[in-house]
This record gives sequence, structure tokens and C-alpha cells, in this order.
Amino acid sequence: MNTFGNICLALAALIFLGPFQANLHGPIEAPQHGMTKSLVNVTLCLIPMGLLLTLALCAATSRGGLDWLGWARSGQYWMVIVTSLAFVVVTWFSGAMRGEDASQMPRVIYPFVPWAAYLLPLGIILFCAAVLNPGVGASVPAWAVRVPLITSAALSLLISVALLGELFVSTQRRANARLEETIRNQNQRDENYLQEVRALDANSAEALRELLNFTNQAENPAIREVALQKVLSRPHLTADIAGCLRGGCWEEAFTFLEGNTAPDPQALAEPIRDGFEQAAADVLKRMQSDEHLYDDTFDWNASKMLAIADKFQSYGVNYAPALRNYRKALDQPRSQKINPGCRASLDRWLAKAK
Repeated sequence: MNTFGNICLALAALIFLGPFQANLHGPIEAPQHGMTKSLVNVTLCLIPMGLLLTLALCAATSRGGLDWLGWARSGQYWMVIVTSLAFVVVTWFSGAMRGEDASQMPRVIYPFVPWAAYLLPLGIILFCAAVLNPGVGASVPAWAVRVPLITSAALSLLISVALLGELFVSTQRRANARLEETIRNQNQRDENYLQEVRALDANSAEALRELLNFTNQAENPAIREVALQKVLSRPHLTADIAGCLRGGCWEEAFTFLEGNTAPDPQALAEPIRDGFEQAAADVLKRMQSDEHLYDDTFDWNASKMLAIADKFQSYGVNYAPALRNYRKALDQPRSQKINPGCRASLDRWLAKAK
């Protein structure tokens, strides 16, 4: 183990004194594709050097080099692994960030660039050299042997913890900024739609479709309230909704009927059934086409239809045949396979309707 540790230590020292130093002292070129050549080379040097120093520390630990900690040997090995990881992280930041502007690096690491890249590996190398070579270590006081390791380990661990703290704070700030932006965008969207709904003519046949859509129960309350006022102010609303159900705007009519009280439920019971047949025909047509569909393409309409059927089934109209046609259309063979999630909810409703 002693020989193995010295071999690892010698190789690590060669990397540290050779290519690693050359890259730390080399010119800083303009980055290409977001990285400089120096950054890549520092990384390529640090990976084997960090591994070799970890193995050398493990060898030193097996010789009792960390017994002064008073820990069990297993705890000492865990300390070596954690310290080595921290050492690699801090050394990488310190060496790789040397050409970066202060604004482009973590604030925690800025005071340690680039000198920590020289100090931290050297401290571990000196400690391992003294422990793995008793002839060298015997002439040095015990505290002097430990100081290089304590310095490197303490700095590595403290800076790593500070880096994690800064990362956490930065992540939280970015998350809060994204949330604030989402809220701003949502508020702007609501304001734009509110102005749009206010500008719609309540008596216009062309505006009815849009107004019905804005009565969605999940819509912003202010927008929904204005839309509902305009829809309910129409003098022939029942006939208008029936026309939608039997015409080209049955989806918008479903939206209104699902979340709002119909002006004349009895008069709309049969048009609703016709609207369900329209929806079934639409599903069949789309399933037979080359349109790219998704598993949830038909879920929203199916959910609205089932809710409407439950609300209006007491008015003497049987909605099961139309819903059965809707369900059957979902099984239409097509080249692009989909698995509509609404099949299960339709099957449960139809099973109860038998």
C-alpha cells in the first residue's frame, strides 16, 4: 500500500508540476463555443490528478496518517472522499475561472482565483509525501505535517459549502424571477382578454362564439363575469345556443353549458344530444384523417360532454346513443396509434347508463 500510494503521489505531482502549471500560466484565449482551451485543459489535468491524490490520501490513511482525528478508520476514509471531492471542485473553479470577468463567476470563488489552484493540491501532496515516507516525516514536527492537509481540506470544504449556498440562493432567485414573469404574463394576458371581451358586441352573431368560450368556469373571474353578462343579455339566447349545438360552434356551447346555468334547460335537452352527435362525427372524421393527434386530444370535450349529460339527463333525453357513437369513434383504426385517456371515463358512464 505504501508503494502504491507513492506511485499515485508521484504521478499526481508530475501532473501538478507539469501540464497543470503550464495551463495555469498559459495565455488566456478567446472562448470558442462557450469554453476556452485553457478551461478544457485544466479540466483534463484535474480529473486524473484529483483521482491520484485521493488514492494517495487513502494510502496515507491506511498507514494511520489520520489517526490523530480520533475517528474510526471507516470515518477517516469517508472524510478523504468528501475532502477530495471538495478539493476538485474548488481547484477547478479557481483554475478554470482565472480568465473570466468577476461577473461571470460565483462571487464566493472570486477571492480565491487563481491562487487556490496552486495551494490546495500542494497541501495534499506535502501531507501525503510526509506520511507515506517516514524518513521524510520523522524530521518534521507532527503539527507541521498536518497543517498542509488541514489548510487544504478546510478551505476546500468551506468554499464548497459556500458555493452550494450561493447556488441555492441563485436557484431560488431564478425560480422567483420566473414565477414573477409568469404572473406578469398571466396578468397581461388577462388584461388583454378583458379588453377584448368588453369590446365585443353582445348582440353580434359573430361575437357569440367568442363570448361563450370566455364563460369557461376556469377563466379569470373578471373576464368570465363580463362575458356572462353579455351572453345572458341576448334576447334569444336559448335559440342561439341551440343553433351552436346543431351548427359549427358546439364546442363553445359545451363550454357554456358545462359551467353555467342554461336559460331554458328543457328546450336545450334535445339540441345537446344533437351537439353530442356533431362531436362524435368530428372525432370519427379526425381519426380517419392524417392529422397528428395526441392521447389527450379528445379528453376535454369528452369531460364536458359527460358533465353536461349528468346535468341534463333528467329532462327526458337519452344521451347514451350519442356518447356511445363518440366512444366508438375513438376506436377507429388509424396509422398513427393513440390511446385516448377519455375512453375509460366514457366506458364508466355508459356502463351506468345501461
